[in-house]
Amino acid sequence: MVTSGNYLNLTLIYKIINMRKYGMILFTALMAASAANSQSAEIDPNSVKTDNKLANRVFKERNPVEDKTDLVEVSGLGSATFSVSNVADGTTNSYKHSKRIVLGLQTTAKGINYRLVFYGDDESIPYTVSLENSTMSLFFPSYMYVDIKQKIEQGLAQRKKIQIKVEQKKDGYREASILFL
Repeated sequence: MVTSGNYLNLTLIYKIINMRKYGMILFTALMAASAANSQSAEIDPNSVKTDNKLANRVFKERNPVEDKTDLVEVSGLGSATFSVSNVADGTTNSYKHSKRIVLGLQTTAKGINYRLVFYGDDESIPYTVSLENSTMSLFFPSYMYVDIKQKIEQGLAQRKKIQIKVEQKKDGYREASILFL
């Protein structure tokens, strides 16, 4: 004779076996869906193909819709700002300092301010040219600061024509040039 307690135990065991069976099927289906999603992530918009390899983007690019070249005449030097910064968090990264020299330019451009930004040797800057909040920043390594500043000062003193040429292409190519004519 089967008692009701044994019957409940057999029913419970049967349900557990079915749950495990369906659980494995569900687990397998979820893993397959996850694998399909991870394969599509390799071709997502955060990846870019360079030299026949896929590389992940580390910043959001801002490229113009059409290629453009701006040519602006420099009429004087603005103020200069020298700054250093670091994050003192107690790690070895605390010893890494970021150095910047920002040199404002007086130009004939209407509505856009131009400035030269000189960055430290150990820094990686994603753009050579960047437009933010009506300020066009042209990035150069800090070792070029003295030469560029002297050339601009000499050119202005001799009333020579000095121009800033900014080239931006829709494929991401950017170039900043200072022309001494």
